[in-house]
Amino acid sequence: MYQNAKKYFITAKTQTTVGELIRKHAQTTLEPSFLVESGGVWLEKKRVASVDEIVEKGGTIRVYIVATQGKRFLLQQHHIVFETDDFIIIHKPAGLTTSSDRSNAHYNLATSVGDWFKKLGNSYTPTPITRLDFMVEGLVLFPKHKKAEIDFFRLTQKRFIRKQYVALVEKKPGLPSCFRVKDTIDFTHRAVSDPNGKEAHTLFIKREDTETWTSYSVFLFTGRRHQIRFHASKYLNPLIGDTFYGGTIKTKTQQIGLIAYRYAFRYRGKRYKITLPELDSVLGRIQAGIV
Repeated sequence: MYQNAKKYFITAKTQTTVGELIRKHAQTTLEPSFLVESGGVWLEKKRVASVDEIVEKGGTIRVYIVATQGKRFLLQQHHIVFETDDFIIIHKPAGLTTSSDRSNAHYNLATSVGDWFKKLGNSYTPTPITRLDFMVEGLVLFPKHKKAEIDFFRLTQKRFIRKQYVALVEKKPGLPSCFRVKDTIDFTHRAVSDPNGKEAHTLFIKREDTETWTSYSVFLFTGRRHQIRFHASKYLNPLIGDTFYGGTIKTKTQQIGLIAYRYAFRYRGKRYKITLPELDSVLGRIQAGIV
């Protein structure tokens, strides 16, 4: 989410404190202590913990300011799609990060799941097994204790957790009914083709056409950052709302045409296939939000 924040890079001309730099140079009415407590202030590569932290001459702090500063996302029962004693699967809305980002340490799904656990007497700090981009809606898997966390990360490393997405590609003539791509990509600020990059393997199978988009079921065999978004834009057409990868159809909301729709895995001798129940509703909201 930090890419949508107001960003200030402030360099100290003399030795001073974080608080003084923010007061003098950041164009905001928010108190420096509030910005620090929300997790939006950084020195070098570390999140600042106190406004009294010393910044040496020539040192630069980064200040990120967003609308959700200081807030917490409230997880509710309707967000929970599936749950056992070992794990929980949450329906993440678009416009919410999966875990803390540079601009905000608290307004994210992982923190809200942790708050939910605490209310139930579970002191475990949850770590998402899979992550979704800020603008992507869909299912996110969280373990409920440390043993499950270790188990699920092992399953992920062995690629035993299968994920299925629905991608809404901007419509154009000649889009294939089935398309498999296997290439190598790298990521800096965005995904790019790179012969020295990491293998990226995606399968697209057409679902249906509308006046606006062609929808595909998407199966990931690797989990590279922005993999679906990049593969769609390069080999098919950009996703609805994904102007970052060349899309021309914009949405009113911070959402792109990509939904994490299904998990399939085996855990403790039992097979699970968990599907997002509100897919039609999600598609309707994306359609209604098109500019």
